[in-house]
Amino acid sequence: MKKLFLFILSALLVFSLVGCGRNQNKLYILNWDEYIDEGLLDKFEEQFDCKVIMEIAESNEIMYSRISSNAADYDIAIPSDYMISQMAEEGMLEKINFENLDNYSIDAFNEALMAIINRDCSSIKEYFVPYFWGSLGIMYNTDQISEEEFDAKITQLASEGKNAWNILFDKENEANIGMYASSRDAIACALMALGKSVNTSDLADLTQAEELLKGMNYKGWATDDLKTGVAGGKYQMALVYSGDYIDALYSIDDPLEANFRMYTPHDINNVFFDAMVIPSTTQNKELAYEFINFMIDTEISEEDEEKLGDEAMSNAFSNADAVGYCPTLKSVYEEVLEYLEDPEGGYTGIADQDAYYPGDIEGGEVYKYLGKDTYSAYEEAYKRIKSGTDEEEPNVSGYILIGIMGLLVIGVGGYIIYLNKKDKKNKDRI
Repeated sequence: MKKLFLFILSALLVFSLVGCGRNQNKLYILNWDEYIDEGLLDKFEEQFDCKVIMEIAESNEIMYSRISSNAADYDIAIPSDYMISQMAEEGMLEKINFENLDNYSIDAFNEALMAIINRDCSSIKEYFVPYFWGSLGIMYNTDQISEEEFDAKITQLASEGKNAWNILFDKENEANIGMYASSRDAIACALMALGKSVNTSDLADLTQAEELLKGMNYKGWATDDLKTGVAGGKYQMALVYSGDYIDALYSIDDPLEANFRMYTPHDINNVFFDAMVIPSTTQNKELAYEFINFMIDTEISEEDEEKLGDEAMSNAFSNADAVGYCPTLKSVYEEVLEYLEDPEGGYTGIADQDAYYPGDIEGGEVYKYLGKDTYSAYEEAYKRIKSGTDEEEPNVSGYILIGIMGLLVIGVGGYIIYLNKKDKKNKDRI
């Protein structure tokens, strides 16, 4: 499905390049799906008289591939911690000149996050500005398994000397479980269930994790769709990122009445952060700095205040409100807490859940870049795991997307032919 979506985006990109003036200022962004307030892009375009072209990537590995292959002149990308390390090591990123960012202050960011960065990522701090952070967890449907039943299973596992991640490796319930479709996350889940570090490069550990995953016949493998799958009852439970769970809560009228919950293990877990970087492919570095500065702006402009009154938000808060992941800026996090606990806001109860704030996870590990050899070992193990599984069942909406893609291609082709004919007529007149 997402591959088809990317084809459509590519077709739209071609159309926009044909139709736009050559001299228009453009900013190319490589981002995750549903990971920015779309309204802010419109606001940025208007404020800086430019065109923002955003491309979606399903994984960090796809981001790496796009940038390393010079698929486009990306000015901004938003990869995760370990991928930032790899890109920086391979010379794919520009060092950030923080003096170009009026809104940047290292003291403005969450202390718990900065402690993790200083512990695990100190060598790459010059290359990024934190965006959002979160953790992994186990999302489950309470219509299919009640909170009491879920807690009882966790307690039983503990009595057997196993941690909570082992609930995702229950052979008796495998047909109801969804697993995250990426090598790093799926293997990390198995490693955590085995009590191993998510950053292990020990081939014996990887072999154990591979065998554990191979022994399961999951209901399906997916990414962003896991949250809707659990909420809709397709899966009883699944490995899900914290922000996806919070986003699922945002999507219903009363989060307190949700038919799903999330359990966040604190003894061993992946605490991650994503960040804004400037790839070496950039052709518009000045505008890239303007974008980063724009996204971390925590002040409400006078213009917005006059126009929107009490509904006016800072750019950073607006983005946090739209995305759902935990903000990295302290003032924005405090603002979100106040907003979420406002009885009139309708979101009471979200911010006090373990899934929202990752700073309290004592056993949290950031994914580290483990080198090309270990990366290849993870990828090869994942291929072997997936070769014996069934992918998600086809979705009929895919055929609709194929039709839309076909129409777009025809439309672009027709438009180009029209322009060529028009040029020919003009030449004939001359």
